[in-house]
Amino acid sequence: MTYRELLKLYKQGKLEDSAKKQVEAEIEKQDAISEFLYEEGTIPDFSDLESGQERFDDSINSRIPTVVFGARDELTGSCGSVINLFEERYGHRPAVFGSVRAEESARLMKDFFREKR
Repeated sequence: MTYRELLKLYKQGKLEDSAKKQVEAEIEKQDAISEFLYEEGTIPDFSDLESGQERFDDSINSRIPTVVFGARDELTGSCGSVINLFEERYGHRPAVFGSVRAEESARLMKDFFREKR
């Protein structure tokens, strides 16, 4: 079962108590991380898929300090797959972390678009 499916069941109230507690603990952990990052002034840009040109522009113009993505995009990726625009000479250069949970991210993207077709 994917995390997305687990969350869907949680929202529908269809989980057993142990699974419900697990989801609530994960939500609490994510909230704590978000709160910490906000307080520190470090709001990262998270994405399942490597940024393309448009998202790259948003990251630079918003001066986002950290970009984190899962799966690489071999066709349009602007964080190293096709070109690494973050290495170019712009007024802002965020820290970039790629291939974070890459297999899971790629599977989520494939499953999502498979359902849409």
